Parts: sequence; structure tokens; C-alpha cells
Amino acid sequence: MTVIDEPLLQFDFANADQVEHYRRQLETLYAVVEGTCPGDRHFGLSNEYQDELPAVAESTYALEIYNKTEEYVPQVEIRDIQFEHGTDGQLKPTILFGLNEDYDEDEDDEDD
Repeated sequence: MTVIDEPLLQFDFANADQVEHYRRQLETLYAVVEGTCPGDRHFGLSNEYQDELPAVAESTYALEIYNKTEEYVPQVEIRDIQFEHGTDGQLKPTILFGLNEDYDEDEDDEDD
């Protein structure tokens, strides 16, 4: 069984105040288990990867991080995800993100 600890979120410091706001949003998104938020059952991360081998768990987790970030916090982009392997089978992800320079706020306003 693979256990993935809470991710360490790092960001580039070009726009530190603005990015700090998004870091808090990402921490919330990544801490919630998918299916447990009454207003949006899709919000959060699934835990399907926990019964997988470490390499498969890394890929599944990383793909979900990319997809959920793009869906819920499109103002940022994931630049890199790295994993530290513990001796007890735990994985510690480190996620590097920055502002999504291709993000257009007007597109979100049109969707509403």
C-alpha cells in the first residue's frame, strides 16, 4: 500500500503575495478527499492511488494534481512534481507552481 503525505507546495517568488493566496487555495483542494464536499462532490483528490505500486501511485497522483489544479485554480500552473520515498512506503510530494501566464479572467466571467 502506498501512502502519500500532504504535499509541500513551493512557488516562484516573482509575485509572492498573489501566489500565497493561491497556495492556500491549493492546500485546501489537495487536503479534501474527493466526494466529501457537499456542494461539489468532484472537489478534492481521490485516494485511488493508495493501493498502487509507488511508480503507479506517483503517476496517478501527479495526473490528478495537474487536472484538479487546472479545473479549480486555473490562475496557477503546476511546473514540477517531485517525490521523496520514505523507508516505510510513504511518498512525500513536492509541488512547484507559479502563475499561469496564459490565464484570462474574462474567460471565467463568460462561463458564469
